[in-house]
Amino acid sequence: MAVGLLGVDALLGLATLMWTIPGGAQETGGPYMRDPRHPRHFTDEFKRQIVDLYNAGKPKREIMDEYDLGKSTVERRVKSINATGSPRAADNRTPEQNRILELERENRRLRMEVDVLKQAALIYARK
Repeated sequence: MAVGLLGVDALLGLATLMWTIPGGAQETGGPYMRDPRHPRHFTDEFKRQIVDLYNAGKPKREIMDEYDLGKSTVERRVKSINATGSPRAADNRTPEQNRILELERENRRLRMEVDVLKQAALIYARK
């Protein structure tokens, strides 16, 4: 059987890249990587499933091992869903946290405007 332009090693590499975690991880697809630059994404259903297992009495260590999750991930999901019933971060923020985020966005926007005006002033000063 002809493999074509790709060798067996290349095909194995592609198969490895296409592997994703079962059970709701990688809802957007892509390679499984434990890397902050490539975070895993979980469906809301999967997040609720993890919390339901924990609330039913399954030990945190077993959940972590079975689904390859970190301790802080499990704790964060349990805390947020048990507190508000929602897995979304925006639903679990306090009004003070929302205000801080709003001010940080406004600060970034204003800094960009200042940078643009500085560049414009340099351009017009040359003429």
